[in-house]
Amino acid sequence: MPEATTPAIAPVVVVTGGAGLVGGNIVRHLLAQYEDARVVVVEAATPAPVFTQFVAPYRDRVSYTIADVGDPAALDLVDPDGTATHLVHAAALCHVPAWEREDPRPFLRVNVDGTANVLDWARRRPLLQRVLHVSSGGVYGDPTPQHPATPQDEDGPFNPPETYAISKLAGEQVARRYGELYGLDVRVIRLSAVFGPLERATIGRSLMSFPYAAARGLGREETLTVSRRSLDAGGDWLSAEDVADAARRVLVQKSLSHRTFNIAAGKFTTVPTVLAALAEAAPGFGYQVVTDPTAAAVDMDPSLRLARWNAYSIERIQADTGWQPRPLVEQVDSYLRWALADPGRRCP
Repeated sequence: MPEATTPAIAPVVVVTGGAGLVGGNIVRHLLAQYEDARVVVVEAATPAPVFTQFVAPYRDRVSYTIADVGDPAALDLVDPDGTATHLVHAAALCHVPAWEREDPRPFLRVNVDGTANVLDWARRRPLLQRVLHVSSGGVYGDPTPQHPATPQDEDGPFNPPETYAISKLAGEQVARRYGELYGLDVRVIRLSAVFGPLERATIGRSLMSFPYAAARGLGREETLTVSRRSLDAGGDWLSAEDVADAARRVLVQKSLSHRTFNIAAGKFTTVPTVLAALAEAAPGFGYQVVTDPTAAAVDMDPSLRLARWNAYSIERIQADTGWQPRPLVEQVDSYLRWALADPGRRCP
């Protein structure tokens, strides 16, 4: 199996959205893997203390630029000397139904216009070797008769219903076209349901994962409530730490056979299986089944099994990079150890 190789020159990696759940784990993983790497974190606001603590062991190799990707002029502040060798574009506005109903335009401004702005910045960087565009399995959308019952592969079909998913699919196409126009090596990764260190409410994200709800309950010594129907539901969950390892490989692997890769566990995991992993990782963990879905911290619809709700095929990334996700119990254990070390700040 191939493994990601170290870049030919000392990497300078720019990560937009670099203090978020996905971007932050990529930042820390790159710094841990490459002792000569420097990372420029681009965020619309000053990163929270939980992030600066997360990367504290590598603080001398991290710098920050406060810049909104929706503002092309602000991006001129990023890497003015043109030393960047790699770019990870992880900045995004994630789906929140209330935000979309209030005004869907910010999703387009950040996820489409912002992607164009970042790629326009990238094409002026003479040393840039590769662009990694972080997308979402949300592009597969709601199920249609054409969606497979087997794990969802990268070829679709695509049926994005809400503005967020529409904008992510459009952002992929923007990234593709910029690559064609300006000779940029652009690769796209699509993520399944992500949890893990740094998961918290931010200006771009407010809906938390099932494992986050469990960690929060443990930190508060509260019993997790799970709706009865959720026991028949499931999904494809993956720790952001595993995402970071896969993303690194796609970012630096010299030869890749594909442009787009799913990053996921690669299998449909039931809610009871996740509950069992939580109990194994944290012996004090317990949960209560409730009949009323509105009274549950975890409520999932068991009818959602296809398209974005399906498992995602990971054959491509396995074949191209040799990446494998860790067993679920290891992922959950690692997350809980991080979260419960300071639950008031890490899973508020």
